[in-house]
Amino acid sequence: MLHDSQTDLVFLPMALRLHFPSLYKSLTEAFDFAQVKYQGIPDTRSKKHLWARDYMPITVDTKGGMELFEYNPDYLHAPQYAEYKPDIAFIMDEMGITPFHHHIIVDGGNILTDKKGGVYMTDKVFLENAHIPRKELINSLKQILNTRSIHFVHWDKSDMYGHVDGMMALADDGSIITDLSWEYLNFLRIGNKIFMAQLNKPSDEPALKRIREAFPNCIVYPIKY
Repeated sequence: MLHDSQTDLVFLPMALRLHFPSLYKSLTEAFDFAQVKYQGIPDTRSKKHLWARDYMPITVDTKGGMELFEYNPDYLHAPQYAEYKPDIAFIMDEMGITPFHHHIIVDGGNILTDKKGGVYMTDKVFLENAHIPRKELINSLKQILNTRSIHFVHWDKSDMYGHVDGMMALADDGSIITDLSWEYLNFLRIGNKIFMAQLNKPSDEPALKRIREAFPNCIVYPIKY
């Protein structure tokens, strides 16, 4: 699976610019300063389509190979949440992307990879794919994500989403960061540049220092929100 240090382009849902203009401005100004390329995702004007990381495909190799999981998380099963699922087929067609589609339910927020190619997920994936034998599911995930090892983290059920990216971050030296809240852990890394939320709280500065120490070879850009 492609590590964040190997990426060079950001895709942003249109809803970010339309509904959160000040955040969009802060983020894109930081992108421009850091010389990071970005572009919009079509047909994502609704605020309900903001969480693009969860429904967009996963890039698994340096050749641009993309794998698309089934975006059907249990927390969206109620009829009133149906509009949170965008028309992914239309989006892919508009963007000229042809990913490999898999009928395994996984949110993009439940996938992290380290620099050695190991993948981390919460064990919620077993619950949402209970119809697939566990060994078969693990083997399929390894093949799809182009990895030899997947580390399954116990799902903290106080978080209904079960996303690993809100529980930990993986430092380049192999250590695991868990001593920050999800708002700080769930940063965006593009190459050697990290874009990290600042929430106008006393915890901002210590969190920023923690991430800078954990990623000494990266430039960390604080994004005010």
